[in-house]
Amino acid sequence: MRAPSLIPFAALLLAAPANAELHPPGAVIEDAAVIDVTDDGLDAVGELIPALIPSNFDIPDMSDDGGAYEYSLSGAWASLNMTDAAIVPQNGVLTLDADLMVWLNNSSDKFDLYFEILWVISDTCHGYVDPFPAWVSIDLMLDVVPVGDGTYALDATLGAMDITYDLQSSDIQLEDCSIGYLEDVLNFFGLSLYDLILGFADDAIQGAIGDATGDIEAMIEDAFASATIQEQLDVNGATVDLMLSPKDVEIVPDGLRIIMQGSFDGNPAAECIAAYDPGGSPKTQSSPPGIGVFPSGISPTTHMGLLASDDMLNQLMYAVWRGGVLCYTIDENFETFPMSTSVLGILDGPDDEGPFDQLFPENMDMAIVTRPVEQPMANLEGDHDVDFSVNNLGLDFIAEVDHRKARVLALDLQANIGADLELNPTTGELAINLDLGEGAIVPSVSSCELAVDASELVIENFGGLLDTIIGMVAGDALSGFTFNLPAFEGMGLTELNTATAGSAGDWLGVFAKLGPVAYEGGCDESGGCDTGGGCSGGGCSGAGPVPKRAPWLLLALGAGLLARRRRGQGSDPQ
Repeated sequence: MRAPSLIPFAALLLAAPANAELHPPGAVIEDAAVIDVTDDGLDAVGELIPALIPSNFDIPDMSDDGGAYEYSLSGAWASLNMTDAAIVPQNGVLTLDADLMVWLNNSSDKFDLYFEILWVISDTCHGYVDPFPAWVSIDLMLDVVPVGDGTYALDATLGAMDITYDLQSSDIQLEDCSIGYLEDVLNFFGLSLYDLILGFADDAIQGAIGDATGDIEAMIEDAFASATIQEQLDVNGATVDLMLSPKDVEIVPDGLRIIMQGSFDGNPAAECIAAYDPGGSPKTQSSPPGIGVFPSGISPTTHMGLLASDDMLNQLMYAVWRGGVLCYTIDENFETFPMSTSVLGILDGPDDEGPFDQLFPENMDMAIVTRPVEQPMANLEGDHDVDFSVNNLGLDFIAEVDHRKARVLALDLQANIGADLELNPTTGELAINLDLGEGAIVPSVSSCELAVDASELVIENFGGLLDTIIGMVAGDALSGFTFNLPAFEGMGLTELNTATAGSAGDWLGVFAKLGPVAYEGGCDESGGCDTGGGCSGGGCSGAGPVPKRAPWLLLALGAGLLARRRRGQGSDPQ
């Protein structure tokens, strides 16, 4: 029987304090996480917009017949150069402001402008328009709308486009007719050459920027559509119901905030947890810091922030714990290394006549069964970006003694692992590094009645046993994980930092800066690591790709550690 790694995942957990106020299993956490884009971040995003605007457009041939007059335009095209763009947050709305230079045709490729007045005067002008400035302003409203089952989606709506120009007579270059004469004749009929040209330019700008902002609108909605998740996950045999969706959106002069609600539920509860289940995950819910309010050590010009509440992290780990993810048995059917009493010889040390050698002079089958006594809880105040611990993870060593199954040895593990995020801005590789250094897992002997003299040896030689178990069941998973981040139009993450945030220090903040990057990477279609293309899977490591749409950092971390392993079943001997 294959069994998952009990040591690595156990090290991701910290026991909940007694008598804490609890979130019942599956309760919706209203402020589970927030996604912030600061004013500086919106400026950085605004730098992408010029690349989305095509520079040249053909203007369809057009004409107008007013009875007493007639005109037509043919062979025209427009060129746009967006010299500056900014996304400005205001109360309740984002405004896209852009500066452009606009021109129609050029001296080597002129348009034809035909006009006829009172069926008597007619002529065809050939010309072009030198670059002249234009200014564009569009409002973007964001809201959340219900999509059913208690979840919401982000809805983006564009307002009307406001365009102003500064076109001078000196910008209009015509041949074969006089600007002044043509303007005087058109004015007689309530028309204007300037209005005609600006109308042509207006159509081009409306089409170009309208298409681009429509793409931006769809991009925003698509991006947050993937953040609305309601599904059931199989985390190493433990079933977890997951719900995550936007709950509200706030736009203020300091930036944009998306407030996320979420819930995790280990359903159904595993039998091995029933005796230990406190009835919920710890509740320490508090408000996140304001947009642009950064912890000490985080640059005030940071562009983006993801802040996850410890309530959400704790409920996630409580859910997988309640679902039985730590209920393991490693026995004689373990695929890579059938478990037997020979493992106890490691605890005897170099002495061939140690207490366990004497108790089992002949090798026989043995099982290691876990007792996940205490519920999981995250620690955001350790030495690493995130510290994970577990209190009282029991290990029972069970073998046949005097023709009956007996608990030969019982250990209680106290573990602490640190996890750090590291971004390589050159390659776009995001690494999750795990610190399982000396003293990270500390054992204590809770029962050793059949080998009463072995307790000191067990503590002394436990490190060797731990290395053996980790090597068998974890492989290279503890080396960490890497993710290839994508870039968009040459822009991506250039800096990443983490810090504890909030007045109570109970929010995990991941803060980033955006800028021009050389990398283009993501994942290939199978979810594996790649140096180009999109990303359909997540990340890569010795433990395999992270499942699609894994919620936030810690689920990806925990799921990745267990990705290649199946859960064994076991029970305590009576």
